[in-house]
Order: sequence, then structure tokens, then C-alpha cells
Amino acid sequence: MRAAWELFHEKGYVATTIDDVVAKAGVTESAFYNNFTCKSDLEYSLGELFDRKYSELMTQVSPRMNHYELLLYLNQELFRMIESEVPLPLLRQVYTQNEERAKNILNQSRFYYNLIPGLIQEAQNKGEFCTDESAQEIADNYFSLERGIIYDWCVKDGADSLTKKGQRLMQIFLKELVA
Repeated sequence: MRAAWELFHEKGYVATTIDDVVAKAGVTESAFYNNFTCKSDLEYSLGELFDRKYSELMTQVSPRMNHYELLLYLNQELFRMIESEVPLPLLRQVYTQNEERAKNILNQSRFYYNLIPGLIQEAQNKGEFCTDESAQEIADNYFSLERGIIYDWCVKDGADSLTKKGQRLMQIFLKELVA
């Protein structure tokens, strides 16, 4: 999946073939077909790609980070990955043009939708974040802000740095949570 998205970014979706994906991923064609029925299935895997990134990042986190730093770090690394590996035209389709593709992004059973509220709850339990709102309410706002920043970047055709804008806006949001 990650190989496919990297190729979509490098070559474009249309120019990328299943053979390209198989070669870059170092898997057999049958392994590809055990997971996907066709190339277009990969378009719906963006949420899974993001979840894998979050999972990978969580194994690399410094235990010295507080939750403010951790949430900002997760956001920044995801946005860096989006800028470097996800082709803007496909991202734009997912976020602005195709409700079916967006369902994967909004799937509440994703790792992301469990990770963020859990981290916010931990921050509240440690006294790092205020408890005026529930962890889930804060997480819902976090999710909306991230999606909004990505959407804005898409409709502006990637004119600004997603990572820099995300950092500015996420810092404002997260600073309001600090107890």
C-alpha cells in the first residue's frame, strides 16, 4: 500500500501499474491480489496509510515528550508524509470530490480515531490538559482541524506548506488545552 502511494506521488495514479507496485513493494503479484482486487482499491486505502504512519510514529516517540509535544509531533509527521508521498490530485479527490473514498478517512474504527482520544485522556489524567471538555470532544475538534487544514491545502492546490500551516494552527489549538 505504501509503495503504491509513493508511486502515485512519483508517477501519477494513471501511469502507475500493478507491476510497478509489486516491484516497488518487493512482493509477488499473487500477494498483491490477496489484499486488493485491483489498483483502484488502493485509492480507498488512504486512511489505512495514515494509520500505519501513526502506528510507526508511536514506536519512535520519546518518553520525555509531554502530550502537547506528542500530538504536535504526530500531526507534523503525518503532514510531512502527505506532502512527500500522497499525490495532491488523489488527496483532493478523497477530501473534496468522492464521498465513497472519504468513508475510509472517516471510519471511526481506524487506529487514529482511538489513538488521539486516548492520548488526550492520558494528558487530562496527568493534569497536562484541561478537563473542561471530554477527551472525545477535544479529539473531535482535533480531527476536524486536521481535516480542515488538509482540505484547505487541497483546494488551494498545495500553494502553502501543509506542514508549516498545520504546525501554526495546531499549536494555537493545543495551547488552549494546556492546563
